[in-house]
Amino acid sequence: MKNTSKYKVTFESIGEGYSGDYNENDPTDQPLLRFSCEKKVGRSWEDMDSASYCTCLTEATDKKQLDEYSRLIVKCLEDTDANGESYRRELERFSWLGN
Repeated sequence: MKNTSKYKVTFESIGEGYSGDYNENDPTDQPLLRFSCEKKVGRSWEDMDSASYCTCLTEATDKKQLDEYSRLIVKCLEDTDANGESYRRELERFSWLGN
């Protein structure tokens, strides 16, 4: 499906865990996913300020579930943009995904 929004969300694992950096020697820790948001400016995508948060989602999260979360976050960005509101506080709420 082609992205027709001016916003894009990416989930990735960058070595974060429940207490900061992922500790593979701690059986209670898990590698967690971070989401980052970009906005289309002209023909290119640019990182958005204060729009990247670690979540409680693990690397094992199903791709379909990540796609659904991405759509929810994009919808949030579109709604806050349309209402002239700041997206930062709204995006912070998504850091609890998977909890």
